[in-house]
Amino acid sequence: MLDSKANGFNVDNQILRQSMVRSPHQSKETYLVAPSLSGLVQVSTWAGNTRLGGDIAKSHNCLLPITSRFENKAKTTMAILKTFTLPTSAKELLIGPGSKFFIAFISGSDPITKQAWCPDVRAAMPSITTAFAGDDTPALAIVEVGQKPEWNNPQNVYRTTWATKNIPALMRYQEVNGEVTETGRLVEGEILNKQKLQDFMA
Repeated sequence: MLDSKANGFNVDNQILRQSMVRSPHQSKETYLVAPSLSGLVQVSTWAGNTRLGGDIAKSHNCLLPITSRFENKAKTTMAILKTFTLPTSAKELLIGPGSKFFIAFISGSDPITKQAWCPDVRAAMPSITTAFAGDDTPALAIVEVGQKPEWNNPQNVYRTTWATKNIPALMRYQEVNGEVTETGRLVEGEILNKQKLQDFMA
């Protein structure tokens, strides 16, 4: 496991560090630090504002503004992380008490069409992105399970370690009795049920 240090931030490159750190020069911004195998990650896509701001963001190129607090109104837009490295197990996800973190396991993209090779994934992704693109929604990571031959392999790590038997699979993780664990999932057509999806995220 590769570790990096940058100006006092200890970053485990296998784990999404859901730590909120405040820039000394951006008192109204809160940031999410997300690592990758190459060091501090440059997350390419997330819902809402795409601007990287503040001196810390400029110097490290890794901090995402996820919360803007105003004097009379708090507005929160959480990230949809499309560049995300899974830890070795769910127990290593860093999720604070009372928080929820979601992972959507989807198929890889067809090299020719550039679309998900799984038709169920193609059908579900609009519902997923819409549900997590609003204000005050929890964080979501998008994880591709590979091409069809990789997914069909019984030893696929997403099948063995993450107990993913169907795609798409939307998993919810929370801290329970001091340990992060899966607390629910929706798979395939269940994700298309708007009310069920809303209840699942609540």
